[in-house]
Amino acid sequence: MYRTFVALAVLSVGLPASAETNLSDMGVSQLVQACALAMDDGLPIDEIAGELVGRTGFNLGQENAAKGEACLKTATGFDFELRGGSFVSDELEANIQQSLEDKERLREMREAHYLSLTYDICKEKFAVDQFTALTTPICAELFKVNGLP
Repeated sequence: MYRTFVALAVLSVGLPASAETNLSDMGVSQLVQACALAMDDGLPIDEIAGELVGRTGFNLGQENAAKGEACLKTATGFDFELRGGSFVSDELEANIQQSLEDKERLREMREAHYLSLTYDICKEKFAVDQFTALTTPICAELFKVNGLP
């Protein structure tokens, strides 16, 4: 822990003396180095990785790029590469896209279930009082789409 604190303090050289070591104030190279030191010490790197993956429009040498990729792989479990001035993970993007698609399918299933239950209730209402069922707006719409019971 002490080593990482010292590393963050050393890496913040170039910041105003009054500034506290803040990840958002650090350059990308400083973030990569801080993450490498934290990984070496077995310390949490999620915040550093989050800051690092959010950065764009930078250049790094091959060694720092590899360290940054390793940091992000350790933090997320996904492979990253430096591409176009930022760290990118096609694997993570595919995972996020799949998650969004799963959520959309779940939403559609819930909506279909709701409409099915509502249609069943409207059919029961129709059996008791056709006029009321036909003039109830939601039942009327369901009957137009699904037909009369």
